Amino acid sequence: MTQMAPKPIFISDLHKHREGNLVVVIGQVIAQRKFKSKVSLHIKDFTKTCIVEVSLSCTVRKGMRVRVTGQVAFNQDGSPIVNNVVDIKVLGNFSDFEAQLNARIREQVSKMNLSKICDAASQFLASRNYMKFESDLLSKNWTEHGLEPLQVLFPGFGSPAGLITSPSAQVIEFLISTGFSRAYTLSKSFSTTLRYPTSRTEVLLIMAKATDYEHSHFQEYMWDLFRAIIGSLEIDGFETEYKIIKERVMIRSWFEGPPQISRNELSLLCFEEARSVNRDFWTGSVDSVLQIHLDDRGVLIEGSRELVGEEMQIHSLVVYPSQFLHFLKSTPQRSLENLGRFSVWR
Repeated sequence: MTQMAPKPIFISDLHKHREGNLVVVIGQVIAQRKFKSKVSLHIKDFTKTCIVEVSLSCTVRKGMRVRVTGQVAFNQDGSPIVNNVVDIKVLGNFSDFEAQLNARIREQVSKMNLSKICDAASQFLASRNYMKFESDLLSKNWTEHGLEPLQVLFPGFGSPAGLITSPSAQVIEFLISTGFSRAYTLSKSFSTTLRYPTSRTEVLLIMAKATDYEHSHFQEYMWDLFRAIIGSLEIDGFETEYKIIKERVMIRSWFEGPPQISRNELSLLCFEEARSVNRDFWTGSVDSVLQIHLDDRGVLIEGSRELVGEEMQIHSLVVYPSQFLHFLKSTPQRSLENLGRFSVWR
């Protein structure tokens, strides 16, 4: 049986492995030093630089991009290196367009970080008995939420269709149809108005709804979810760089807008003004909306409570994974302004 090679890791993660562990790193050779018995290659990926020790017969040169399979070792100062190389493969010579390559690498790293954020949020919700399901991205209903949808030519419907702006109606339909009390879905909001600098035209989101949650614990529940996601990103110095203010900042009107928040400050905004919501099955009233904001960079997590009659209440959570990329300084930023005036939880 052929043994599978380990999956590639970032150079910044080498220190997490034990000495002697077999690892794979991919990076560009930025320098090399020749000694009597070996050659030290300085290999850099998007996260960090490390030394890879190879034999004198190695033909790899500066500027080449390589994939190295070898063992983890540690220098006297504790910094990790890769030695006992069992395979080194040249992937190309990119020295002439390093800037373009780095930009593309940043894009791909952002996508991997988005996946990590989504996994952390999904694990948090699954551990609290939320049932996951797949929601649709195409719809013939464009009337939800006030967000302007992107229309598409899709002959499968036999009529004009649009990419959804929110999976909210689908989550509610899932709860009503199955009888489950908690459900969530990983989806996207396609809109010309809801845009963030850390996302593309579509905004990735995770939406969860529950019919059995105690409202008095909802605020702390949102912060627990926030901490679970931040923990997955392993951000160095987070506690010292960012200030968390857990006291609610009350906002009386939807049109009042968020207050001025200091840079790197995390605040919990609470909108007091009740709003009616028309569903296929009922007309409800949203009487509480909470938003965890990162200064002027916008909403990270949004929560709301919808009252249906005198007995039923629905608590909604929306996570915007791309917004968490603000905590990672390497994330590409786009010159986009969020023109949306409505939330997707509706």
